[in-house]
Amino acid sequence: MTEPAVLCPICGADNSGRDPFEKYFQKIERKQYSLYRCPGCSVDFSWPMHNSDFEVYKKIHPERECGFELKRDWRHEILFRQKFTKKSLLDVGCGYGVLLYFAKEHGFSVSGLDYSAEKIAVAKQLGITDARVANVRDLLEKDPGKKWDIVTLFDVLEHVAEPKELITTISCLLGKDGYVAIT
Repeated sequence: MTEPAVLCPICGADNSGRDPFEKYFQKIERKQYSLYRCPGCSVDFSWPMHNSDFEVYKKIHPERECGFELKRDWRHEILFRQKFTKKSLLDVGCGYGVLLYFAKEHGFSVSGLDYSAEKIAVAKQLGITDARVANVRDLLEKDPGKKWDIVTLFDVLEHVAEPKELITTISCLLGKDGYVAIT
């Protein structure tokens, strides 16, 4: 049986036969992943691509998945230092809505998406009225004309099986001269 090709999720370059720069064993699901750096586009990616469900993330990262602290972090500081003339912001993977809370304080019109109903409920308690359990494709289908000036994906892209497709979809949500911020 032939091993599946190790394809870069961004440029599609075949990394088969290359040694990973790191191997990782995820104890909760008892699965091994290899981390590669694509020579074609320099993106780091895991193989095989696999998304754990919310219950697994709660066990792996209880400090992030089972509570939050309402404080700004380095990503927020960088974002808020920018001089945006238009300020509608969509946070994909908004979690508990911490970024949205502080963005609202900075005069942004905010919207958020997350996979966790539990986290969205907390975001709503923080006063984020436009937060919902959805993905970007859902958003495009329900409101195809809606555009944002800024779309953020903080600690999201590495959990997506098709990152190139996600970025393409997000480009459809951006207004003229829009920005995407990714970590």
